[in-house]
Amino acid sequence: MKKYIVPIFLFLAVFLTLQVYAGHILVKKGQFSLFLLTPDYFTQVFREPFPISHIILSFVIQFFDIPFVGPAVIAAIAVSLFCICHAIFRKKRVSDVLLCGLLLAGCLFIAVLPGIKRENRYCAVEQYARQHRWDELLDIARPGVVRDNRSLMPYAMLALNAKGQLVGNMGSYPLSGPQDLDTEGIHTMEAYWFSSLLDEALGNYNEAVHHLFQASCFLPQGMSNISLYQMIRFNMENENYTLARKYAGILLRSPRNYFLAKGLLKAMEGRQNRASTTDKALSPVITDSPIVNLGLLRKAGMQSAMANERLAAYLRLSVMN
Repeated sequence: MKKYIVPIFLFLAVFLTLQVYAGHILVKKGQFSLFLLTPDYFTQVFREPFPISHIILSFVIQFFDIPFVGPAVIAAIAVSLFCICHAIFRKKRVSDVLLCGLLLAGCLFIAVLPGIKRENRYCAVEQYARQHRWDELLDIARPGVVRDNRSLMPYAMLALNAKGQLVGNMGSYPLSGPQDLDTEGIHTMEAYWFSSLLDEALGNYNEAVHHLFQASCFLPQGMSNISLYQMIRFNMENENYTLARKYAGILLRSPRNYFLAKGLLKAMEGRQNRASTTDKALSPVITDSPIVNLGLLRKAGMQSAMANERLAAYLRLSVMN
């Protein structure tokens, strides 16, 4: 029994450290990964260096989007390496002390590294925004935290907007102008991803799809598990079931998402492409001005309390600056 104490201790130390300090980062790794059982996927992978290791890693990482799986897998690998080294080195005390020290030092490094904590926090608010868990998002993106990490600002404003508290509470945050309400004009994957979430919240699914395409251009395969899922959802909301089925057919080739894709296809059974209840042609929303875009939404009949409050916030900040 004693021989299992050290491996169990190491597993718990690595698992808990990763779960607490990098759990959301690992979930995002799983969401933005891609592994498909298709000839095209394997053809593309074998054009890259180290294709076998790429396939193995991609297969494993796709399951990291399940909470606790990523930390558990990495902890199991760390303990396995410890046991292998312990078996190779006959001087048990030296190997145990050295290897335990290295693993614990790695855990301590992760725990104290500011960049890890900052990235984990960003990944958390990103995931909460997609799931519309606004209260949990705001628990993280508090005014003092946002002051030190301004990349959280658009998400905090989106959460307040979704709760109908934007105009009343935005003064608590260190806003420098209307540009802090969104990521307009920033050309990164993270900015386009946020824009797709904002457009979804406003009910403007045409632009949500557009920004999701732009975000996907930054991905190695041009798509990921989560971007495919979002494409299916947005096109279903847009009543474009032909495209929704197309993306679901791709997701069906993912071992991790097979049953999810089957469920989505079943939900679309019997549905036919039909004209949307809203005339999307009246609302292209392709300008660089968020104020103009919100006006276009109103013109197209896509008016909502959230869009109205957001427009009021833009105008108020514009006047103040």
